[in-house]
Amino acid sequence: MENLSGRMIKGYQLMERIGAGAFGAVYRSYQSTVGREVALKIILPGFANHPSFIRRFEMEAQLIARLEHIHMVTLYDYWRDPSGAYLAMRWLRGGSLKEAIQERPFSVREAARLMDQVGSALAAAHRNDIVHRDLKPSNILLDEEGNAYLADFGIALDTGMQAGSAAETEPILGSPAYLSPEQARRELVTPRSDIYSLGVTLYEMLTGKHPFAGASALECLYKHINEALPPIETLDPEIQEGVNEIVQKATAKNPRQRYQDIFEMVAAFQEAVHLGEDGQNKELVESLTPREQQILGLIVQGRTNKQIAQGLFVEASTVKWYITQIYRKMGVRSRVQAMVRARELDLIQPGGDSPAAGAGAHTIEPGAQMPPNPYKGLRAFEAADSRDFYGREALTKRLVNRLGEEDYRGRFLAIVGPSGSGKSSLVKAGLIPALHRSALPGSEDWFIVAMTPGSRPLEALEVALTRVSADMASNIHGQLESGERGLLRVAGLILPNDGSDLLIVIDQFEDLFSLVEEEAARRHFLDLLYAAVTDSRSRVRVVITLRADFYDRPLHYADFGELLRRRMETVLPLSAEELERAIRRPAESVGIRFEPGLVATIIDEINYQPGALPLLQYALTELFENRQDDLLSYRAYRDIGGAAGALARRAEEIYQDLS
Repeated sequence: MENLSGRMIKGYQLMERIGAGAFGAVYRSYQSTVGREVALKIILPGFANHPSFIRRFEMEAQLIARLEHIHMVTLYDYWRDPSGAYLAMRWLRGGSLKEAIQERPFSVREAARLMDQVGSALAAAHRNDIVHRDLKPSNILLDEEGNAYLADFGIALDTGMQAGSAAETEPILGSPAYLSPEQARRELVTPRSDIYSLGVTLYEMLTGKHPFAGASALECLYKHINEALPPIETLDPEIQEGVNEIVQKATAKNPRQRYQDIFEMVAAFQEAVHLGEDGQNKELVESLTPREQQILGLIVQGRTNKQIAQGLFVEASTVKWYITQIYRKMGVRSRVQAMVRARELDLIQPGGDSPAAGAGAHTIEPGAQMPPNPYKGLRAFEAADSRDFYGREALTKRLVNRLGEEDYRGRFLAIVGPSGSGKSSLVKAGLIPALHRSALPGSEDWFIVAMTPGSRPLEALEVALTRVSADMASNIHGQLESGERGLLRVAGLILPNDGSDLLIVIDQFEDLFSLVEEEAARRHFLDLLYAAVTDSRSRVRVVITLRADFYDRPLHYADFGELLRRRMETVLPLSAEELERAIRRPAESVGIRFEPGLVATIIDEINYQPGALPLLQYALTELFENRQDDLLSYRAYRDIGGAAGALARRAEEIYQDLS
């Protein structure tokens, strides 16, 4: 593809291209608005404009952006238009695992540490029903200390949204050299598909070469489907057989014969690598010279190369040479790894003497992964938050049923409720994910866009439609302006000829009456929607959310008002039972419990209070942050001010800190 270095794209200054492949390219870029370097991945239009990619991109990008793990590359920003798909990610300066392997194979100890880091990140994705689908050495990045980070979820798949037939029509996504057999056959992918790719990556780490080195892309696909990976013959005989068994099980052709989950595979490898560890402490200490032991102790104390050189009255280049020998003997690649390795082998003894002189006061404890806060504070739920959205199951089912009605009336639905009743969350975290899960026949293939009218509703609609358009030449704006059938024409231009529908979700529909000043613009927008949902051959559906105090405004427009009257669902307060689910279930999903009776106390405080849901979510967010281990307690609830007082208390704290 063309080298875009030097160009500016949506506030990102593209610097040098740092990688390119079949799907696109990655550029080191500068984001001027926040003054940071990022890695900007551009996925080529040939893939980004495929209907299956368009359907899932935005929701999956939301999901990936919400994934939080210490060994996962952060996704800062994303967008898609007919020119391609774009993902802005954290920039890591240590290169990739692919580059590290090209220097030399990994020792089994190095591989075990990397497997632990990448495996924990991959497990976090799998817990959220995300399959990476393109796991390979170039998608595992390293920082300057040699720690590994799982990157590039650009073609990841939310397994909870998968349709059984989708894999048959979409292109093969993933790199042929690391592709699982089921991906090569275009069958359903699962977390075990990632386990296969990780098995191939492990083989390459330990040998320094790909198991099917020299094979073309087509030959690789054939070999992945039909041939087992060759055995590794370069390891210590004591562990070689065990490691080969792990690689073969991870890369079994039948997914059911692989490891049940990523933790099982990582644990098996750790056990195989640590076989015969007794006596290794002694052997390593004997292999380290006294000077190397001394320098290791200074590394553990946090001294830089320059400080070590000054303290030992030697040149910095001499210290660097010693550190290279230490890394080689310990089987590590960085200071942090050396410190962790020293702890594993008891070279660092708390409060006592250590073979590594001066290291006694510094122990390295692995950081525990804290459970993510499942509550949303004051922000509305999004589709990516559906797993934490409870209490509206019955209403969600009713909305789905109404959208499934046979005649044109099923193409429009207005959701009306007071401010703070959870209308936006109901649609985004309840209705949309249900449609992606095939709640209606064929709904998993719908193209779904969300928008708010703002003061320029036609422009907002154009931007929303561009996100699912595969054609730059569609002239969406001109079509929308051309008459009341403009939206129908746009749908015909941007939708593939596969019978799929376009669902437009218009949140905060009251903007049309509070922010739009020109009556002609307001009426034209209403006419576009009315024509699109009432035409007998239309493939357009519209769902709006409307604040109850604006309910009368659309009624002044005869046709649209009648449509609203017939096709309205009201959002009532949650019942006590629904409130209990909304309060209790998110915490339970991450292993956190409430002190007995606390949930009932919270319900009594906020039940049937107008606009209580945002206050409740904020209070639960604060309560979760003030938990004691795995317990949400009465004491913490009182300390934050309860459901009614938590937000006011926090606002007062912020106010008191102001000048």
